[in-house]
Amino acid sequence: MWVCLLGIMKRFLAVLLIVTGTIVSATSAYADNTKISPELRNLPSNQQAQVIVQYAPGTQLTCTGLLGLLDCVLNDVVQLGGTILGQLPLVNGLVAQLDGNGIVSLSNQSNVVYISSDRPLALRTPMLTSPSTRNSLGNRL
Repeated sequence: MWVCLLGIMKRFLAVLLIVTGTIVSATSAYADNTKISPELRNLPSNQQAQVIVQYAPGTQLTCTGLLGLLDCVLNDVVQLGGTILGQLPLVNGLVAQLDGNGIVSLSNQSNVVYISSDRPLALRTPMLTSPSTRNSLGNRL
């Protein structure tokens, strides 16, 4: 009887370990997309997008020196199949071309703060040319 009970307990423990391992691996397969801007979250895996990647303060962006070659975020983007288009030192970031898979993989790195679309900025002139603004600024425009 003890042998039978011991066999049942071993099988139960094995099934419990398998179920626990499956749950852990399934939850780790889904990325935390809070670091990705909403318009990029549903980007198809093979569609390219021009993005701005902001890194945590102190993250080395350039590949200079011995440590720079080993721990350089430019290498991370290139290894994910991306292209570096420029650096943004004021926000400790860079502009890159990446596909959907690359964006998700990059967002999982601990030194990445946020990934957003590289959108063009436009000057909103109606505010400056409205009569009330023009009157308050006088001839200084």
